Amino acid sequence: MTKGGFWGSFAVVTDLTLRKQAEEERLAHLRYFERMDQVNRAIQGTNDLDQMLRDVLDTLLAIFECDRASFVYPCDPEAPLWCVPMERTRPEYPGLLPIGVELPLDPVGAHVYRLLRASPDPVLFGPGAMHPVPFEMAAAFHVQSFIAMAFYPKVRNAWSFVPSILV
Repeated sequence: MTKGGFWGSFAVVTDLTLRKQAEEERLAHLRYFERMDQVNRAIQGTNDLDQMLRDVLDTLLAIFECDRASFVYPCDPEAPLWCVPMERTRPEYPGLLPIGVELPLDPVGAHVYRLLRASPDPVLFGPGAMHPVPFEMAAAFHVQSFIAMAFYPKVRNAWSFVPSILV
């Protein structure tokens, strides 16, 4: 017995769940910054604009583990025409659209552009996502799912970036 007549013990209980969550969040942030650094290195790696765009798309193909990555211009639901100025694909999935050739914008494409421009974040399309892949896009481009976002350079109209997974 101790002075005062009490035997005692002291225990420390740590909630490992909170610690594990914090570590997962830290690792997610680290992966994000590592990927952004990869894109930055692709941007800084050359003074040639076309080569830089190819390098960025190749980097994004790897990051997203997708089959096709494209820049689309303009990302404007009111534009009569659109085109793919740059696209990179895995060898087993060659591109379907001619690079740089303007095509008429249909109502489905205009709807997608409206969604992209209304969102500050990338928009997911496909199974389990808030938006299904429009039937016309799935049929014409063999797309199973894609993520897309609008981006706004200092000059000209908005563009969109579209990495996709093909059927």
